[in-house]
Amino acid sequence: MRADVVALPSAEHGSALSTSTIRWTVSGAADMDLCGVASKHLFPTLCHECHHLVRGWVHQGGIRPQSLLDVAVAEGLATVFERDFGGRTSAWGVYQDVAIENWFGELAAQPASTNYRPWLFHHPDGRRWVAYRVGTWLADRAISKSGASAASLAKTSTAEVIELAEL
Repeated sequence: MRADVVALPSAEHGSALSTSTIRWTVSGAADMDLCGVASKHLFPTLCHECHHLVRGWVHQGGIRPQSLLDVAVAEGLATVFERDFGGRTSAWGVYQDVAIENWFGELAAQPASTNYRPWLFHHPDGRRWVAYRVGTWLADRAISKSGASAASLAKTSTAEVIELAEL
């Protein structure tokens, strides 16, 4: 893993529950440095989750994905916003060390009914964060080619992001 990439403590994560609610969870040992975890991780995590709120990519009351690429683009744009505005490059947003164009093809070929959770976190074949990485790559390409930002693309459809990425 690159030195500038942050591996998050397993005790910290965020979740966009609804279009108006973010949950930030910290769990760990009683002697955990909660202030240290908060000062290092709260802002970037909130950036990621706030992007989801704007896009409507939330657990309840938001848009429903129509494809695995919808999932990838939502997570990729939020990951790029977390990196560019929140100042944290997370491990799931690093794609330079994988065959990302092949992974994109795999995601695009999946039927709409595919369970997306293994593609987000731990794929059965051992890969990690496939959808996050593909989405981050798509977001970076769309931003690079259009001059837009992850913030300005928050409400842009998956198809439009892919078109901006020139794929």
